[in-house]
Amino acid sequence: MGGEQASESARVAEGPEEGVCPCNTPPSTIHECIQDTEIIQYGKPDQILLKAGIDSIYLGYVVDEPKEGFYKQIKELKLNAQAVNGSIDIFMTFDIEDPDACMNFKLEPKGRRNYPYLLWNEAYTVMVFGEGKTGFNPRVYVEIRSAWIQEVGDHKARIYIEKLIEAKIGSINKSRSGVSRLDVYADILLDESKFTDEIEKKLRCKSRKTYLVKDAGVLETLYVGEKKAPVQCRMYDKGREREKAWALQEYLNTVNLGAIPEGKKIIRVEFQIRRPFLSEHKLKGTEQLPGSATIAWEYLTTEWLRVVKKKSKTNAAREENEDWWCVVQEAIGHKDFEIYKKDHKKKTHINLKIAINKIVESAAQFLAKAIVSRIPSCSDLPDHEITLQKAFDVWGDTLAMMNFTEDHDVDGDFRKQVKEEIRKLIGNRKVINVREIPE
Repeated sequence: MGGEQASESARVAEGPEEGVCPCNTPPSTIHECIQDTEIIQYGKPDQILLKAGIDSIYLGYVVDEPKEGFYKQIKELKLNAQAVNGSIDIFMTFDIEDPDACMNFKLEPKGRRNYPYLLWNEAYTVMVFGEGKTGFNPRVYVEIRSAWIQEVGDHKARIYIEKLIEAKIGSINKSRSGVSRLDVYADILLDESKFTDEIEKKLRCKSRKTYLVKDAGVLETLYVGEKKAPVQCRMYDKGREREKAWALQEYLNTVNLGAIPEGKKIIRVEFQIRRPFLSEHKLKGTEQLPGSATIAWEYLTTEWLRVVKKKSKTNAAREENEDWWCVVQEAIGHKDFEIYKKDHKKKTHINLKIAINKIVESAAQFLAKAIVSRIPSCSDLPDHEITLQKAFDVWGDTLAMMNFTEDHDVDGDFRKQVKEEIRKLIGNRKVINVREIPE
C-alpha cells in the first residue's frame, strides 16, 4: 500500500528531434517519446536511453485549521473498518468541473505512528495526522505512485490530491508545505559487459558508502550512499526482477521491446532524494516540480556521482566519464540546471555583497564614533570646517596607531565612508559632546 515501488516512470516527453508527443501528459523534460510505435532513441547504439523522469513523489502538506467535522467523520469511518477488521471503501469527489476528479479510496483499520488514518488506492497513499496540533509534522502526508504519474503527469497528479485535501480536510498552507522525498530515474539499454562488479571501482562520489547485491555471482544492484541519507543512488538490472516478471513485460511493452535483446541489460539509475537535500538546495517547494527534479538530477549526476573510464590518482578533474554515464547525465534537463547554477551563484554573490556592506557600514560607524569622541568638547573651535579638520586629523592619528597610512592598506571607499559618518555625527555644529553621539 504505502511501500516503495519499483514501478515505472512518470512521464513521456520530447525526444532529440522535433515532434508532437501523442500522449495526454503535459510537456516534460525527459528525452523520450513513443511516436508511431517507434522509440526516438537518445544515445549511441550501445547505450540507448529508454525512459527517464520522476518515479514517485512524497509530499507533506500543512493544514493549519482542519475543516469542522472532518475528524468526527473519519473517526466514524475508521470504527466501521475496525468493526469488519479490514479496509472499507470510501468514494470522494472534489471538483464538479472535472469528471475525472473522483476517487475510490480504501480506509485501513490501522494507521501509522502519529498518523492514525491511512487511505490508499492505485494512485495515492494518504496518511492523516491525529486531531490536534501537529508540531513540526505535516497534517497530511501523501505518496503519489509511479503508475499514476505516468498516466496523468506529475502536475495533474499533484493538483488532484491538493484539491481533494482542500475540499475534504482543510486549506493548505503552501508556504510551509513541501516535497519530502523525490525518486528520479533514467533507464538505459546497455551492453551487459558495462554492468559488472568493476563498476564499483569506477565510481567518483561524495558518499563513500557502496554495497553490491549479487545472485549466483552476477551483479543485480549497486547501492551508493546510506539507506536513510539525504541522497541514495540505486543502479539495478531490471531484467533480474524475477518476482515482478509481469511488471517487466508491461514495462518492455511501453518502450516497444518484446524482450531484452541478447547481450544487453536494461539498467535503471535511480536517485532517492530526501528532505534535507531538497531543503539545502532550495528545491522543496511543491510548485517547483518538475523543475526541481531536473535541477537535482544534473547536480547528482555531474557533481555528486560519476562513473569514469579510469580513475586518476593525481587529478580527478581530468577523468573522463563513461560514455553511457554521459547519456545518463543528459537524460533529464541540462539547461534548467545551468540556469539554476547561474541564478544561485548570482544570488549568493548578491547576498554576500549585502552582508559585507553591512559589516563595513557598522565598522565605519563605530570608528567614526571613536574618532569624534576624541575631539575636545570646548567652545573655542572657530567653525564647522575646523571641527571636521580636527576629526580628520584624529582619523589620521588612528590610522597611525593601527600601523596604517592614509594611502596604504586602507580601502579608499572605506575611508570615505568613515569620513561621511563623521560628518553625520558632527552635523552643522561647532562643538559636539560625546554623550550626545547617537547610539
